[in-house]
Amino acid sequence: MIRPFLRMVRGFGLLMGGSVLLASLTILSSVGLLGTSAYLITYAGFHPSIAVLQVAIVGVRFFGITRGVFRYLERLLTHSVNLRILARLRKEIFRNLVEKFPLGQNEKGSAQLLTSIVQDIEAIENLYVRILSPIFTALLVTILVALFLGIFSFEIMVVFLFGMTINGLAIPWLSARISFFQKTDSSKYRSSYQQKILHFLQSFEESVVMGINDQARLDLRFSEEDWAKSTLRSGIWQSVFSALGNYTTQGFFLVTLITSAWLIENGKLESVLLGVVSLIVLAAFESVNQLPASLYLSKEVQSCVQRIDELVDLSETRLAANRDIPQNIFPIRISELHFRYKNTKYDQLQIDKLEIHSGEKIAIVGVTGSGKTTLLELLTGFQREYQGKLKFSGVDQRNIDLIWLRDQIGYMDASPYLFHATIRENFTLAKQMNDDELTTVLTRTNLENRIANDLDQNVYEHAENFSGGEIQRLALARILVRRPKLIILDEPFRNIDPVISRQLTEVVWDQFFDSGILWVTHDYQFMEKFDRILVIQNGRIVETGTHRELFEQKNVYYRIYIAQYP
Repeated sequence: MIRPFLRMVRGFGLLMGGSVLLASLTILSSVGLLGTSAYLITYAGFHPSIAVLQVAIVGVRFFGITRGVFRYLERLLTHSVNLRILARLRKEIFRNLVEKFPLGQNEKGSAQLLTSIVQDIEAIENLYVRILSPIFTALLVTILVALFLGIFSFEIMVVFLFGMTINGLAIPWLSARISFFQKTDSSKYRSSYQQKILHFLQSFEESVVMGINDQARLDLRFSEEDWAKSTLRSGIWQSVFSALGNYTTQGFFLVTLITSAWLIENGKLESVLLGVVSLIVLAAFESVNQLPASLYLSKEVQSCVQRIDELVDLSETRLAANRDIPQNIFPIRISELHFRYKNTKYDQLQIDKLEIHSGEKIAIVGVTGSGKTTLLELLTGFQREYQGKLKFSGVDQRNIDLIWLRDQIGYMDASPYLFHATIRENFTLAKQMNDDELTTVLTRTNLENRIANDLDQNVYEHAENFSGGEIQRLALARILVRRPKLIILDEPFRNIDPVISRQLTEVVWDQFFDSGILWVTHDYQFMEKFDRILVIQNGRIVETGTHRELFEQKNVYYRIYIAQYP
């Protein structure tokens, strides 16, 4: 748990040390305030001159002021450091997910990813604010207070150290052990519940149609009850250990009081120091009072840290970290390439040799499951664990800067995603542009009448207020805004009617005439327009050529074409 956390907080050592120092000064100010107040009240009972009490009076005022100042600065710095750590962690996770998506996504559901990104990161706050920082603070306070008490009495120092060992070490250790003996922590129940509720919402219509909605709701309720029981159990144990810590503190306060009285009786301690040392001990225990309850969270925090570490490791250590930027995306050269998905025995794609040059229009055809989309995933960097060579202008795909690569590529499939924002924001997220430029782009995709006069209209979730054809046109317009050098289309018009499909196909040819195009399709109406056609079967390129050449060969392409247009 500590080692992954140290990697996460690299570079924040001085700030974290400063927050621990301020927390220690806050508690030491409380120690000084109670000790000085006890001395002032006790000594005032002997009716000395006001001049004799003046130093103690100033001390009370001093420690009262510094306690508030140090507490404010400590909270300010501690939470500032914590928020910086969480912000850096979120940034790294999002950056790594963007760069390496969808590596490992078959292992983690979307709900689990969401839990890690949001709540697991927030749970890490407990590791620093409630566990690590208080431990170091308690250690520093214990050393300094013990040395101070040792000046007056060795016996009092021993009692204090023994009490701090019990309350700051033994009870927190017991709390952590009991936490680890629990079968599961509440974070796992929470994650399970969130996965089920997300699945319930996503499959609601299907559940109703299939008549299993009641069973799904019952399963969701049981999962929620398990989470609630786990949270309640955790809260009870934390309350138990919090109370145990408080009672132990009061107990050692009494032991210190009794020991001090015995020392005074035997002439080993001045009577005026009875309240001083007792209240100093009581104030010093403030540094360990919350450790028993906090350490009970150690298992839950450890689980969260491990999930975060796995999520970062998913993209940080599995692949090379080089970031090369070639001069151009073309030519793209593939040779002796073999790719298989994780936990599968057979290659999904095998390409002996393939070259793609600037401006080429290439169609990729084949039956479903033949490896067409896999090839596109490799070209866009969504898959990077392969054998062989895949180079962009001489730079290996595994070493290339993915941000640069994807800036050169425009990608669109049958279900493009529109952000739940305004039309303008859907475009300006990719590139800043004024309304005139945006209207020009929308005109090129025949959307000026539908959208151009209302760029601030909202896109509903899943773009429910737009037709399928309008969604495809918007997606094409977003690609057109960027003017990428390579357009990759994965059956983009599969889900819309033939008339609109033909219209949008003409938009592609008209607007991207100077870009390279890779087009996966099962529609053979426009094959004459392509410079080259790749026929993929069982993960291999079995034929390549123009429509006329392949049709005359009367092989795989011919049979597929005749089956569609007999």
